[in-house]
Amino acid sequence: MYLKLYKKTAFVLGVLLAILIFNACELDDKYPISAPEQYTKDDVKSYADLFKVFWTVMDQRYSCFYEQKRKDGKDWDAIYNEYYPKFSALKTFGRSTDDKNEIDTDKVKAIHYFVDIINPIFDRHFFVKIKIPLNRYQYGIFRFQGGMKEQHANSYMFSSKLGYIKKYLGNDTICQKYTLIPGVKKSDLSITYLMGSVKKNPDIYYLTYDSFSLYLSDLTKFLSSKFLNDSNPNELGLRTRNIENNPLLGRITDLTVRENVKELTRAIQSKWEAFTIAPELNVFRTLCRQFMATEIVSDDLLEAARSALIKYDELPVYYEEETYATVLTPESKPYMDWFISEMEQYIGNERNMNDFETAAMAVIERAPFYQNLLNPLHKGTIKKLILDLRSNGGGAVKDLQFFIERLVTKSTIWSYERTKEGNGRFDYTPWIPQKTKPHKLGGIPSNIPIAILTDNYSASMSEITVLLLKSQGNHVVSIGDYTYGATAGVTSNPADFNGGVVGNIADNWFYFYMPFSAVKDANGEMIEGIGIKPDIYVAPPTDAEVTQMENAPDTFVDRVMEVAVNHLSSK
Repeated sequence: MYLKLYKKTAFVLGVLLAILIFNACELDDKYPISAPEQYTKDDVKSYADLFKVFWTVMDQRYSCFYEQKRKDGKDWDAIYNEYYPKFSALKTFGRSTDDKNEIDTDKVKAIHYFVDIINPIFDRHFFVKIKIPLNRYQYGIFRFQGGMKEQHANSYMFSSKLGYIKKYLGNDTICQKYTLIPGVKKSDLSITYLMGSVKKNPDIYYLTYDSFSLYLSDLTKFLSSKFLNDSNPNELGLRTRNIENNPLLGRITDLTVRENVKELTRAIQSKWEAFTIAPELNVFRTLCRQFMATEIVSDDLLEAARSALIKYDELPVYYEEETYATVLTPESKPYMDWFISEMEQYIGNERNMNDFETAAMAVIERAPFYQNLLNPLHKGTIKKLILDLRSNGGGAVKDLQFFIERLVTKSTIWSYERTKEGNGRFDYTPWIPQKTKPHKLGGIPSNIPIAILTDNYSASMSEITVLLLKSQGNHVVSIGDYTYGATAGVTSNPADFNGGVVGNIADNWFYFYMPFSAVKDANGEMIEGIGIKPDIYVAPPTDAEVTQMENAPDTFVDRVMEVAVNHLSSK
């Protein structure tokens, strides 16, 4: 009995397998499978090729086709069947023999086709730039993304908020901007934040920032350097005899110059040597170690950074020739070059004094963020919080660990994530729960009322933050408008996940920015392309209000802020 059942099952499976293999071969012939990175310019010789490469990359790597089809019936095979003939009918492609009027006509049609195909894509992180012929000799780069035909509501732009929000805040208001490297004012990577207690109710603390780059405030990245090791300087680096016995010094024939050179370099060495064991530096080292264990920026640490930096700034600048101007001659220059090189090895590499300067500047520059926000949150002195994420388009995931987890008190499921596991259109992994966890050193001692302000430009990490914090309980509410609806994960290494593409394809015919994953909220709902519905809806600003917030900030009334303050005041 079992043998017959087995044979019958094996026969059925064999037939099904044969059908699947046959169908797969048919599809492979129609849509040849190739890793996106393998395409070259030789694969794009016509509009038909251009469409086919685009279609195939999407077919292999886009992570939301199942939900896309369920939402609007978009069938990717139907897209191919409809648009491949249309692109094939475009006979020009910027060739020298093409008619210039037909080139322009085909360009307009190609752009129109791509807009029609891509506009319904609901992954709001996704976009693609496509090179399209403009004439016989030139090409244009055109950007396409989902929802590109949609009209977006007005928003509270960050620059406008900086102009008017201060009138809602008290005398403890702080507005700072800094970059990745302490002391450097201009950089592609920076953070600007504004915070302070609310005048109407000082128990409420307000925070807004332009992007999720708060991790630039993280002092642990600066205070983990080797300069904290106070090793014995006599065991390292330059010694007096290295100077006196150096053959390059002996080649200076003018004895007066030689002696002056020797005394100058010995003095420079001695001053730097003394600084490496100076009391000011040792105090700073000790307090830095205490910070690494607690992440509390004390007034003592701040004062120690200032004192040590003052002492540091008094040191001679050993790496500039100007320091040696009084004794620099053609004969002494080889020795000076050697001395500067040795000092750099000793001071910079062995004693890590360059790291000290960066660390001390970082403490001074970033102390307000700790002393006015992170430390009070940890101590429980901030009782209520407004987190204003309006017009915050997202940023770095590492902000979750650095800041958002400090507002978490328990482990909860806040979302589910899924990636691709093969080139097949529906080769998905199971949905994997994403869980919160409190900060490694402990966040807030207990839950506090939190109002998260959102608008239609709150995207990506802003939305992740809303989902994560709302999973903590009803003490967290979102107020304002729907968010943007861009929650899928993006990575610079999409091949690790078999999904997504970030980079140029086919020798710059395409630039894809395609997420590798799909995300659902804790209730199993997709919010991609929809956004997170606020708990308390407040209509977006009108055109007149946008004009007022930009041109008359002193009289502008922020309706969302007013609702948030009233809500938290009732808690």
